[in-house]
Amino acid sequence: MKKLFLTLIVAFATLCGFAQESISVEYPYYETINTRFFDISKVVADKEATVLEVYFYAVDNITVDADAVLVGNTTGKRYKLLRSEGVEIGQATNLPESGFMKGVLHFEPLDKEDLSFDFDGGKSGWNLKGVSLKEYSLKEVIGKDKKWGKVTQSPFIGNYVHDSIRVECEIKNSNEPVVLFNPFGFEDRDSEFTDDFTYTFPVFNATCFYLKVGRKAYPVLAWPGDTVKVIYDGNNSVPEIMVSDTVLQKSIMEYYSYDRENGIYDSPVSYNLSPLSLFYKYTEGTLKRHLIRLQKYIEEHPGFDERAAYFYRTNIKAEHLDAMWSMLRRCKREEEAPHDMLMLVKELSTDIPNPLTLGRYTIYMLKSYVSYRDDNDLGVRINWPDKAALLEQDRLGVINLSKKEKRTLDEYEYLTSLGLALAMNKVSDTISAKKRVERLESVDKRYTQICEKYKVDTLPLWNKQNCMLIGDIMKTRRYVEDLHLPAEDCKYAISLLTYNQLASEEKSVNDTIISAAMEGLEDFAPAQLIVEQNNYLRRLEAGELEVRYLRNYADLTPETLVADSLLATILEPHRGKVVYADFWGSWCGPCKEQLKHMQAVKDELKGKDVVYLYFANNTPEDVRQVIVKKLGLYGDNIFHYNLPYEQQESIERLLGVTRFPTFILFDKNGNLVSSDAPFPQHIDALINEINKCLE
Repeated sequence: MKKLFLTLIVAFATLCGFAQESISVEYPYYETINTRFFDISKVVADKEATVLEVYFYAVDNITVDADAVLVGNTTGKRYKLLRSEGVEIGQATNLPESGFMKGVLHFEPLDKEDLSFDFDGGKSGWNLKGVSLKEYSLKEVIGKDKKWGKVTQSPFIGNYVHDSIRVECEIKNSNEPVVLFNPFGFEDRDSEFTDDFTYTFPVFNATCFYLKVGRKAYPVLAWPGDTVKVIYDGNNSVPEIMVSDTVLQKSIMEYYSYDRENGIYDSPVSYNLSPLSLFYKYTEGTLKRHLIRLQKYIEEHPGFDERAAYFYRTNIKAEHLDAMWSMLRRCKREEEAPHDMLMLVKELSTDIPNPLTLGRYTIYMLKSYVSYRDDNDLGVRINWPDKAALLEQDRLGVINLSKKEKRTLDEYEYLTSLGLALAMNKVSDTISAKKRVERLESVDKRYTQICEKYKVDTLPLWNKQNCMLIGDIMKTRRYVEDLHLPAEDCKYAISLLTYNQLASEEKSVNDTIISAAMEGLEDFAPAQLIVEQNNYLRRLEAGELEVRYLRNYADLTPETLVADSLLATILEPHRGKVVYADFWGSWCGPCKEQLKHMQAVKDELKGKDVVYLYFANNTPEDVRQVIVKKLGLYGDNIFHYNLPYEQQESIERLLGVTRFPTFILFDKNGNLVSSDAPFPQHIDALINEINKCLE
């Protein structure tokens, strides 16, 4: 009898054992998701129910369908929705102004064999596949990430070489435009094409850029001097991309297509209006999901290029790092941020794309980092011209501030900021805060003494404002150096951040500021963007529409800004002669290659009525002059133009210049003969075309 009783207990336990023992997983890993408006933040599975803690966001209203089910990945069983909390089943619910809302969905208990499941949202259309009940530790995931393959450092190490990338694209069976997104910071406009095109743009290292067709953007990795050939057939879903490194690009494209077609759509910034603690948990979840997904793919594909693995894993981290630095700016004090979040930021900061040109998010990330560092402890920004002037005078060696005096300057700014923050209700009106404000009286006295000692009032206000700008530039430089990036990466980051900093002023600055900005960067190609931008703004402010040339030539008037008039003004002095025009740029490798062939062309046409015009696109004047002199591109029938941006663009638009180099031929009457004349290297074809015009 006793034996029978035990048998019955075992049998009953076996029957009941199909229900899960209690399992709780925060931000579970899932294989795919098809929505950006819904996410699972927690799963609790036990013998009573399977409970999903979910968040809805970024939509006006949501509806949870009564037919929503969970589908076990092992058994195939369908588990019904029982009830909900926080959101009504089958009824539209408006989201609050915060943009996010929490809900709790109760489903039937899972069978113990179903350690993962799919979420089928029914008519809502939300679908998540492969939701795992396995708990993944972020520390373990990142640890595994660092042990991948043989590559322990960047496989893309190289010098920042200034050259260009040439893209040649053939479009078939499609009216859909192909859009080329250049690396951030190098071009001020995107390029869209509906017909075959050739496009050249400057780069400084191994570089990632994107080709967008329809709603899909495909990453391309190329090196300075590369020619990238693209064939897009509208009958195929993916363009054929041919680069110098086919193995790498193949892995890049394969994972990209896999991730986009079957992948995770969640973003680390989806909860940017949420409380910081919620944002961090969400970001931690998305980071784990993306890294695990990539790790699984690499394990399942032994031939996956290790450089592609490095490219993706560092970009994933950079994207999440950008989001967290942006969110940290919301903290009144750093201690208010979750400790785990600060530790993760520190961890990810040691593993960002190297070189920085590889990362789509690296520049955004660095700008977020500088903004985060530049905010004071209370999240209140106050600029102090007197303090900035004193620090700049000290930097230049005009005065010699002691450490104690520098501490006084910082303390005065902090305490004054604290008082303002209290007035603006930015911080709690605590006893501690009040005591700090009371200290301001004594600090203010010391601050006034320092200003009087060094006669800061004698400096004109404009000079103080310049000192503030220099101070901001120096802070940016110091913040970037604190990241301990490789030397070349550090220079690149400082160059582009400073370029953006000065460009945002929308006005030129004096030579002292440019000198401070270029300190230590004089021979670094990316830093020349700073000088180029400032020179352009100076010409713009002066109202100069200048034409630079090596021989005497009449200045253009403001009226010639109109393209037709401008072109006519340029061509008129050469009436009676054939004009061969070259649209080129110092950043364009193929352009400079064609310039080398011009001497042979000139020798063949010596003594004939032919004029050569050179239009330099986006080229610093000093660089242009060096190239011209080096190649001997001067003479009585040679004219060089380095037009202001508006003039250059207007002529290029008028003549249909979309690639570089482009060669254009005009007859003796100034009429356009060809907007796609033969290149100088094709000397026989070119000479033949010019001789026809001379007849």
